[in-house]
Amino acid sequence: MKVLQFSLSTLQFHNTTLEDKYQEYILEEKLTFFKLLMSITILNTLVSLFRSIIEGWGTFLIISLSVQTALYFITLLFSRKISPYLKYILPLLYVVQYTFFIIGALNNLLQPHYVYGFLGGIFSCCMLNYLSVKIKIVILLSSIWILLGIFRIYSLFNINYILLGIGATSLQMFSAYIFEYNSRLYFSQGMIIKQQINLMYEFTSQKILIVSFNKNKTFFELDFVNQKFDSFYKIENNQDKVKEFLRNHFIINLATHQMFGSLKVQKFANKQITLEDLLFEKYRAQNNFLEQSNSFQIIDQNKNKNEIQVQIINGLKTLFLIIIKENNNDIQIEKYEKKMQMINNLSTNFSILVGSKLQSIYKSIFDLEIYQYETQALNKIQGSIQYILNESKNQLMFFSQNKIHQLIDRCLLSTFILALKPYLIYQCQQSKIQFELLFQMDKDNVQMKINIKQLTQILINIFNKILIYSQSNSTILLRISKEYNLNPLSNSQQKQSSSSKYDYLCSSQDNSQILINFNFLFKTDDEINNFERCFINKDNELEQKDDLITIVNSYIIKQLSPYNKIFIIQEKISRSQNNTLKFYIYSDQTQIDPSYCKSIKQQNIID
Repeated sequence: MKVLQFSLSTLQFHNTTLEDKYQEYILEEKLTFFKLLMSITILNTLVSLFRSIIEGWGTFLIISLSVQTALYFITLLFSRKISPYLKYILPLLYVVQYTFFIIGALNNLLQPHYVYGFLGGIFSCCMLNYLSVKIKIVILLSSIWILLGIFRIYSLFNINYILLGIGATSLQMFSAYIFEYNSRLYFSQGMIIKQQINLMYEFTSQKILIVSFNKNKTFFELDFVNQKFDSFYKIENNQDKVKEFLRNHFIINLATHQMFGSLKVQKFANKQITLEDLLFEKYRAQNNFLEQSNSFQIIDQNKNKNEIQVQIINGLKTLFLIIIKENNNDIQIEKYEKKMQMINNLSTNFSILVGSKLQSIYKSIFDLEIYQYETQALNKIQGSIQYILNESKNQLMFFSQNKIHQLIDRCLLSTFILALKPYLIYQCQQSKIQFELLFQMDKDNVQMKINIKQLTQILINIFNKILIYSQSNSTILLRISKEYNLNPLSNSQQKQSSSSKYDYLCSSQDNSQILINFNFLFKTDDEINNFERCFINKDNELEQKDDLITIVNSYIIKQLSPYNKIFIIQEKISRSQNNTLKFYIYSDQTQIDPSYCKSIKQQNIID
């Protein structure tokens, strides 16, 4: 059961704004009733005025009727302007009318009592419907007792009139309640339907058209069209454009079981069946079919094909709901073409990069003299080769990450860093940046059990990206330290859900696990918004050329780091921006999870 928008006891809307809108809505009905009442009153006073002149009722009565007629006529002319005050005028008129009928009955101006009372009751009941709820209650509870008191009917002899008056008043109260209830219910349901139509117009994703058949004019009328349909076919609530749409779209590939009526004849005569023909035959055969939905293929004059769904809805009138289904093939093709174009560009750029680096290697080797080993030239060769190998690994991991197995290597952390240091120094020299290494750990005792290739790859990727943003002639500091708390972010609001699987390491006393902190300190010219997005891409969406490396970084971080992210702190100092980038890894990946070193299956990002 739906909840009513108004109270059953007070008949007031719970929402004050809705109550104000209802008063605006009912004001139009009050104004129409007021104009009709004034017209009847003017007609009545004019007849009385003519009679008074002909029969000579007296100068005072003639002037009184003339003034009343003029006032009523002026009120009718300016009824629109005084409409905001009808809530005060109608109760006043009710009291005046009530008083007038009582005086007329007391004076007994030769009117038949039954007719007089009947007419008075009609006027009272009609006017009562357009009074406010509170005034209705006051009038209904007091009028009967005032009436019985004025006519002195309070006696045991007239008990039947008293009971009849109470019963009639009770019926009038019930009738007034039902009228107000239905009026407010009609208004509230109309508001709900209007909101639903507006939502359907704006937010439905498919093209929707609703038409109905007009028996008198023998054509289909527009009942509803949503925004998407209107913007595409430019209907604009124009009946002629609706006819044009129905007559310019033809049914193709109509199945035999879908033919009925004249459709069989048209099909046999090779005549094109329009959408209007189909709807008309469905309308004629609607008694033979329940509410059903059928799909058809249509084609317009420009040979554009679409699939439509026609639903018959039987209610107050027969409606035809027409839904034009979207052709998602073109959208999917465009999406994949765009992605393939991006991949093609990446492959081309990679080939250009490899070619330029190989050319640089060839030139460096060519410049070397036989039996002469120049350290700087060899470092340049090693740096270029390392760069190419790392980019190749990024490409391989991007396209084949769901096939990569975790391979654990054993080595000392110090040995690993010293092997990587020449590459870092060489790349800094190429960018005119200083490099410093601060190793804050026991060099001999840090035994690593980790995928060294992936660790090398993530360090080089991050370092290469830092070089892009770093200031010229600045210094990049790589600080490697040990965290004594195996889960340092356990009490932080930044804790990620992925860190929970490492919590048990903190309670273990017999393991040799070490949490290593790789910390890069560097300077940039300005603060960079969403700086973390420049290094890792958690969305795995390939939209820009740099996204390939950030997606690969995100994948490696998930394998090696307990927090699945990197942390960046930016501080404004003088005219430069100091930046701290850090990420964590455990020295022994084999202790983390028994299934961790197995093949990690993830959905391919280009699927």
